[in-house]
Amino acid sequence: MTDPDLNSPLGDQPHTLRPSSPEWKWAGGDPRWAVGLMRDQTRRSWLVPLLAVPIAQVVTASDMPRAFLPLEDEEVVEASDLGRAVLAAAERIQGSPGSELTPREALSVVGLAMLYHGLVGQLFLMRGVAAAMLRLPAGLAGEGLVRQLAGAIGERPETPARLAVLAEPLLSHLAREDRGRSFLPVPHAFFTPIARAFDRRCYELGFCNWADALRHAASVWTAEAWRGLLMAYAAGSIPALIQTFDEHDAGARPAPVVQALPPTGKPKGEKRWKRSDERELNQLRERLAAAETKAESARAAATAAQLREAELVHARDRAQARVIELSARVESFERDLKDVRGRLAVHEATIRRLTDPGTPEPTVPEPIAPPPLPTNLLHGRAVFFFTGVARGSVARAQAESLRALGAVDIRLYDMGQGRPGPNVFPPGSVVIVDVRFVGHSQTEEIEARVRRSDVTYLVLQAGEGGLAARVAERLAGGRG
Repeated sequence: MTDPDLNSPLGDQPHTLRPSSPEWKWAGGDPRWAVGLMRDQTRRSWLVPLLAVPIAQVVTASDMPRAFLPLEDEEVVEASDLGRAVLAAAERIQGSPGSELTPREALSVVGLAMLYHGLVGQLFLMRGVAAAMLRLPAGLAGEGLVRQLAGAIGERPETPARLAVLAEPLLSHLAREDRGRSFLPVPHAFFTPIARAFDRRCYELGFCNWADALRHAASVWTAEAWRGLLMAYAAGSIPALIQTFDEHDAGARPAPVVQALPPTGKPKGEKRWKRSDERELNQLRERLAAAETKAESARAAATAAQLREAELVHARDRAQARVIELSARVESFERDLKDVRGRLAVHEATIRRLTDPGTPEPTVPEPIAPPPLPTNLLHGRAVFFFTGVARGSVARAQAESLRALGAVDIRLYDMGQGRPGPNVFPPGSVVIVDVRFVGHSQTEEIEARVRRSDVTYLVLQAGEGGLAARVAERLAGGRG
């Protein structure tokens, strides 16, 4: 038998296939595939025989309530068939020291471990309880959990058969975090430290092949032991579960846990459990409370961030409206300033003439009034005015200024409210877009509709005071 170096890249095989599916028959249904895995990947796949025996005890237990198995009826039949085959193989090799598994037996072992390993954690060991029993720090995840779990496997006094059952809930959790990383039958490179830890423990016990590991698991996990676990699980007795897993002798055959309890009164060993393991359970509760506090803080921070975002958006809209108002006021102030400067020049000339009669009175140019707006330029024409101004009063003031040009039918559209306006504009209408607060994508969409219509299209940048003048200038210059 040749074993590849553990430092070489580890392969990966599907672990969610069913024996009845075509994919399983193609990937693993051939006994030759199972023999190749058993002989060539032995040092990487010790978890396969170590987990197959306890899984077989679960799926073949005659007193297992059907409701305890999270499987469909077809899966229960398939799991039971595989489980009986695995237990028969274990019984055969126990009576024949030195014998190895046959191809069909190897296929049953790997199939049961791959497809139904999750039953161990789902029925008896929650992830938090398994981590506490392995004395792992709280809050571990990812590579940190892999390193700590590998260290516990190498240092804990439990046998490999017991460590495999304790590690399964944690390994399944890590595999669910990333579906591309499976640990059965050949682990992904992510699980290399754990594979090496199990290989060292099996080497210490002199295991050479899967048959040795299967004999070991069958000597540790008997039908009586798993029936006791089942009864403790049904009774909700976590102390009884912990008491069962506290057995460290590699050759021990633990009696049913519930049989060790007296018919009435408190169970024996209750005080011992309270002194040792109740402290650990309290620590788990404290860690859970701390995690819930952190989660609540994170939710509060997210809510505060959303409120802050809404405040900033509202402040931006107010700032845009304020800019428009100030622009209109500046235009008004500039007109007033020009008028005041003209009157001041007249007063200064009058003062000089009165104080110095010989000084000729200067000629003051009359202020040039803007040309009057044509009052019938937009008469009888529908006007479509598009603006991105957030403040409705300012937008309405802009639109109303067009009435000085004779506009009667004025339709105002806010570009911030989606896609406004008709798909095709009425013939002869005037389409005006104030592009100061309108994006390119919005103007392009309006232009596409304009091209489908016989209209006058004006693109301007003007506040409420100068909009009418700019429209008159553009229409008079023939640039509409």
